[in-house]
Amino acid sequence: MIQAADPRSLTCDGNSIRWEQTGPAPALQDAPRNVRSSAVFFNRGQKTWPVIARNKAAAGMYWASAGPADGSATPGSTPLRQGFTVKAKNQYGISVVTIGYQFAVETGGRTGASDKHITRLEIAPVQVELAWGWNAEMSVAIQNPGEYGEPDELFAVLPAQLELTVSTELKSLKASKMHMVFPQGVRIA
Repeated sequence: MIQAADPRSLTCDGNSIRWEQTGPAPALQDAPRNVRSSAVFFNRGQKTWPVIARNKAAAGMYWASAGPADGSATPGSTPLRQGFTVKAKNQYGISVVTIGYQFAVETGGRTGASDKHITRLEIAPVQVELAWGWNAEMSVAIQNPGEYGEPDELFAVLPAQLELTVSTELKSLKASKMHMVFPQGVRIA
């Protein structure tokens, strides 16, 4: 039996941290890999916000967007919801952190061109499971919107960097992972 004061039981194995998609995946096989910075799309929402604070879902409503500078996007669609988890183990290989989180992506476009812009992006936790003695914080930092496609047929991309901090009374460890948000869904970069 592992003692509560055992340093290996209260130390995160950094190599065990796994960021994974859960549930069905949207059709992202056509998602581009040649995303470039954009002078067309801008974020009208927040740039950073907490997802998990003191082991619980952060209070508040936070969102970001990637729409045209002139604000001429059509209203948002029904949100596409896509789930992910991040898991970590201690140095004995025992699961100590499981956090489920969900991206909700609403899309829009200029009149006659739907699903080219991200009118609203929300990221919220759906599950927080921690072993005794473990703490977690998670935040998101939205990067400047990007774009792909031809000049007359541009699509928005919103890079979202998620940062996880797991800690015990002995040690703390930070890990982060970039998620690329496209109008068609989200891909872990």
